[in-house]
Amino acid sequence: MKDKDFEKIYNECEKLEQASKTKNETTPFEDTPQAWYELDTTGPENEDVVCGNFVWHREKSNKNIKDTGDGKGFSFYLARYVFEDPYSVEIENENNPENDKTLGIVAENNVMVVINAKVENDKIRIISAWEALPQSKYTSIYNKHKAKKQLLENKFSKKTESRKQLYAVIRQADGNGFMSSSYAKVVNTSILKSTDLNTIAMFGDKRVYVQNVGDKAYCEQIEKRIKSILDCRNMGENW
Repeated sequence: MKDKDFEKIYNECEKLEQASKTKNETTPFEDTPQAWYELDTTGPENEDVVCGNFVWHREKSNKNIKDTGDGKGFSFYLARYVFEDPYSVEIENENNPENDKTLGIVAENNVMVVINAKVENDKIRIISAWEALPQSKYTSIYNKHKAKKQLLENKFSKKTESRKQLYAVIRQADGNGFMSSSYAKVVNTSILKSTDLNTIAMFGDKRVYVQNVGDKAYCEQIEKRIKSILDCRNMGENW
């Protein structure tokens, strides 16, 4: 084989490899700001959308985007992330006991409320979603649940070596909560110092809010999502 032929084949292989990497790094539609905040026109309005373990009616999700009042203005593509919050809590739906209410935080410090129901094949049907006000009962329920769960986690981690394997998603603290405009950072929990508040820790000389705890890959995924959401809203701040 001539050197020119070899070089040509080598260059073609390089192009194919690069194209493959680019394709694999492409963010799926459901994990983009377009899916979170823009109307879904990928199918008929009266059709169900199936996304992983979730299902919802496309028209309801689009209405949730159009209705910018009462803490709405986003799609169910975004609302589904509530179920990834390790501190999410399911409470009774007093208006319709057949459905559940799940509370959790996605990126900003407002607690998101998701009305949902279990359907066939263990999928979760999202019916409605909105962000609760800071002074609402939902925020209070979520914060108490999270503080209690983190207290148990702290007690457990002190008795085992597992803390070395745990990572945390931290944000700039604001009182007992965090600044909604704050980008996230991922750090090993072993370098955080606990405080009297289970949701607040010391990162060096800075007070930080611990939003999520998990393995490194999970925390980096949350960090990336928070950045995407804040950038989309033009409100992200480095620290």
